[in-house]
Amino acid sequence: MTRNLNGVDISLFKPTLERFHDLAWRYKQFEDALQKAKPETQLVAKNEIELAQSFQYLVKEFNQLIDKGDLILRIMHNDTKVNNILYNTVTRKAVCAIDLDTLMPGYFIYDLGDMVRTFVSPVNEEEKDISKISFRKNIYDALLNGYLSQMDGLLSVSEKKSITFSGMMMTYIMALRMLADYLRGNTYYSITYPDQNLVRSRNQLCLLQLISQAI
Repeated sequence: MTRNLNGVDISLFKPTLERFHDLAWRYKQFEDALQKAKPETQLVAKNEIELAQSFQYLVKEFNQLIDKGDLILRIMHNDTKVNNILYNTVTRKAVCAIDLDTLMPGYFIYDLGDMVRTFVSPVNEEEKDISKISFRKNIYDALLNGYLSQMDGLLSVSEKKSITFSGMMMTYIMALRMLADYLRGNTYYSITYPDQNLVRSRNQLCLLQLISQAI
């Protein structure tokens, strides 16, 4: 999709969700939620809070990429999780991306990062048993090979250096959003049991650790 939309006038597109993948803003939301959270809620989420804080260095890296202009603003899907890709059930090949409501200006790390986040683990973000979470290197390598087969000639040298950052960044964003929502009292994501957002954040933080160790 990014390749097909290359050269399209970005000014024709408006953000449907402001600062959707702004990692610095998402971390600020997490800090605000933590400051306002009830002491008992903070205690229950103590391990997840500390782990989330330990990855704060990714925020600095994100800010440097943006401030230095290392990333080119393009029209991105902005929600390229695995269930937003339609597959042919016979050939098992991707047919197209669906759910286009977030089609808007963004950076390639958003789309590639969300694909990494949702492709490399054999279980999704709802899995409670973190022992089932793993980083499938063969899937990661195949994903990058497929992505670069279309985008290698369009990405700048600086952008290519941030490829490994993309998966960590998007996994971290989701962990922060879920944890912040838990600390706020579950006001954004739908839940079916009280600790669901805490479980989701724990899941994503576990995956983030695995990604950071593997690439």
